Amino acid sequence: MHVLHLRRLPQRQRRLLSRIATGALVCGAVLLLAPRANASADPLAVRVVTVEAAGEFETRRRYAGTVAARRASQLGFTQPGEVAEVLVDVGDRVIAGAVLARLLQDDVKAALAESRAALTLARANVVAAEADLELAQETASRFRNLHERGHASAQTYDEQRLGAAAARARRDVAVAERARAQAALDVAEVRLRQTEIRAPYDGMVQARLADEGTQVNPANVVLRLVELDRQEAHVGVPDQLANTLEPGADAELYWGNERLSVRLRAVLPEIDPTTRTLTAIYELTGSEARLPIGAVVELGLATAVESNGNWVPLAALTESERGLWGVYVVAADDTLDRRLVEILHTESDRVFVRGTLTSGDRIVAEGVHRLVPGQRVRVQGTELALSRPGITR
Repeated sequence: MHVLHLRRLPQRQRRLLSRIATGALVCGAVLLLAPRANASADPLAVRVVTVEAAGEFETRRRYAGTVAARRASQLGFTQPGEVAEVLVDVGDRVIAGAVLARLLQDDVKAALAESRAALTLARANVVAAEADLELAQETASRFRNLHERGHASAQTYDEQRLGAAAARARRDVAVAERARAQAALDVAEVRLRQTEIRAPYDGMVQARLADEGTQVNPANVVLRLVELDRQEAHVGVPDQLANTLEPGADAELYWGNERLSVRLRAVLPEIDPTTRTLTAIYELTGSEARLPIGAVVELGLATAVESNGNWVPLAALTESERGLWGVYVVAADDTLDRRLVEILHTESDRVFVRGTLTSGDRIVAEGVHRLVPGQRVRVQGTELALSRPGITR
């Protein structure tokens, strides 16, 4: 009967009644399901971390510096002359003792040959003088025996004795002449060495400032040599911090994205008048000594700052008003209490804060965007740990 009545209604009304019926069914289903959903809702699961009081925190700062060669030399000749040859060019690596350049050596070599000849003559004179002395001494000895037996006069004996003394004096003169000839030869050899520039240590030629045919004086620089295997980093640090640095202490040096291990050699005692800092010298040796000379580097140093506070995870912070931040503390009844904190120091995944936290508070370590004060939660699993322990007292 009802079906027949519905079929007799206009099509528009039938559609309206169908929509009303469908809506009623949906509302009924929602009303039936809603109490069941509320009945099965559980407190939100959260991860927590227990905070501990700290008396200081460590801050790392970087101080700029430059790389310098341990040794860099301006090389030149110690006597005037004409450059005969330069055996190296810019960029060449050389070893200690290698000849790098020479002056014309004709006059020096001639003087050297003359000195060698004079030394040879002086040595021969010494040999002849020693032979004469030996003969004079033997003759004087025989005449002394003859004089003692009465076969030679005193005059004859005195002549032989004084002749031996004169031979000894001539021998001494010959020895002195030999020494003088040897000294002259040494001077000639020194002059010959002074016509050459030799590398004082292993390094690389940084500059070539004279070529063949150039007339040079001892004041002229011919080559510039830089040591490569031993480098230093000169870093300006505040005088208060410099007083805490100990020679021999290891440190970290940063060149771009690269980190190098260095060791403090010394802290210069004079403050730089421009930067008002003290210069700390760090050694780069071995594989670390490969940076370009003059490169800008940064020294990373850790400093302890005294301040009472707590370390908390960075993900535990929620933004608040007036520059403060907040964290959620799980109370004894498993409800959330919002505490305001002030950030004193920030690291990659943790912060040092000061506020209303007390040692032993359990704070929500992550997912704080889902939480509101007073909400009931359930602590899930074991407590999280901070990435690094704070410095405590």
